[in-house]
Amino acid sequence: MNWWLRPLSTFVLVLVASPLLAGIGQVKVMPRVDQSDLRVRVVLAAWVDSLSTWRGVVPASAGFDRSAVPGSPRGVVVDWFSQSEDIVREFPPTILSIEPEQQNWVVRTMFSTVDPDSRHVIPLGILRTTFRFDEDGLVETVQPLPAATSGWLSEQVGRLQVRYSSKTQLDRSRAAEAVAFLERTAGYFAVPAPEHVTMYVAADRDEMCSLFGLEYYAFPPSGMAFPDHGMVFSGLGDVYHPHELSHLVIDAIAPEAHEIINEGVATWLGGSITADFTTLVADYLRGRSPETIPNYLQLFTDREISQDDQYVLGAVIIDAIHRRHGAAGVRQALTTTSTSGVMLAVTRMLAIEQDDRIESLLPLINEALAYRTAQPGR
Repeated sequence: MNWWLRPLSTFVLVLVASPLLAGIGQVKVMPRVDQSDLRVRVVLAAWVDSLSTWRGVVPASAGFDRSAVPGSPRGVVVDWFSQSEDIVREFPPTILSIEPEQQNWVVRTMFSTVDPDSRHVIPLGILRTTFRFDEDGLVETVQPLPAATSGWLSEQVGRLQVRYSSKTQLDRSRAAEAVAFLERTAGYFAVPAPEHVTMYVAADRDEMCSLFGLEYYAFPPSGMAFPDHGMVFSGLGDVYHPHELSHLVIDAIAPEAHEIINEGVATWLGGSITADFTTLVADYLRGRSPETIPNYLQLFTDREISQDDQYVLGAVIIDAIHRRHGAAGVRQALTTTSTSGVMLAVTRMLAIEQDDRIESLLPLINEALAYRTAQPGR
């Protein structure tokens, strides 16, 4: 018997009393979901089971899993809605609808919380997931990327295949800059540049998020890289996205690099969004009072540290290592993967004493800015 034809009571138990739900909070189902429809109940049971499994494994860091299939439902749930135990606990899923679309079924899920004082709903995101029934009656998820980009244009510029939205225009000179940056960065580390890279250029961050099935996300990134698949996504309407291109080279050196070092190197090389490293450091310094700047120990051990701190301070540390030890020092930091190992390697390369680990990183920030100001273009 096909499992979607099993008795109704099986699915009542899955949805109401399943022990799998214990780690992710209460999964709510809106009245719009027609649970009298057997196929709706099958899709609902499969989706609740998937949410329970994927949100039960919270990654050790808040970094994206760059090895996942771009846009896969599992990857999106883990990377966008399960970055920490707090996110899992505070933003439970609400299944808004399960409805047919052509030969498939589309599930829309909102992850949100309620402000305890105002009682206002605070949404984190809305995910659209497509299911289909195979010939045996089992449900499987459909990857959103191929359908979302089926009408996109495509051009080859050197080693870069650029796929871009009809809402954007390809600037071939910027594409050539992206290829040159990729080759220059690989040359710095003495590794081959990736032979083939596919760059998806969306008009804006929301359009880029829609490629992964996201109808809404509260903190949309400007870009993402998936080195295992040779893919980079830009949500800037621009093919030149050096931060994300850097991740392709970093992955060739150290696919398991520590998140602080990984993002630090990418920020040092490629800046963030449209700002280069020097601008980021200057803006960071202007926007922070000295007492709010994390120290060395906090940077590597505080689980609540902000992304700005991770990116900018990680880049400042890499900049200091580069000035003292060159590319070999940066490589050493990248290839040391554990937190304790990275901290030990960096303290040795920068001569940070044990007691100095709780001192401010402000001197390193000032050093980086002074060096870049004295030598423009470095």
